[in-house]
Order: sequence, then structure tokens, then C-alpha cells
Amino acid sequence: MIRAEDPKSLAAAIPVASREARLRIRPLADRIICLRTPEDFRSVSQFTLSFPRLGDEEVRQSLEKRSIRASDQRPG
Repeated sequence: MIRAEDPKSLAAAIPVASREARLRIRPLADRIICLRTPEDFRSVSQFTLSFPRLGDEEVRQSLEKRSIRASDQRPG
């Protein structure tokens, strides 16, 4: 999806991830920025104060809003 926009470089920035997740993300990005990769990782909620669950519709709406804002900022 993002690669279709032909970015010069693609970075994945994540606050915390398991070692396995980082290995799965590696082929999808040119660079990975991950603040913590703890050995005892079980879930993101272990390392955050608030990590509410979002429904599919909330995620779709958020992505759509961000996509519209990004296209408004493109030159041309």
C-alpha cells in the first residue's frame, strides 16, 4: 500500500516489539526504529499506560482521514 506511492525510503517506527515481530517487519521497511525489544514480551499493553482496543470501523475511519490529509499536502 505505501510502497505503491514509491517513497524514497520507508521507515517503520514502533515503540516496542517482540523479536519475532521485528523479523516479520524487516522485509517491509528500509529501516526499523524500535525503542525496546524485551525478551519477556507478551503484548504491547505490558509497556504502555493506555492501549485501548479499536474496532475495525474505527481503524478504517482513522486511516481514511490520514490518507485524505496526506493527499491534501502533496504538491501538484
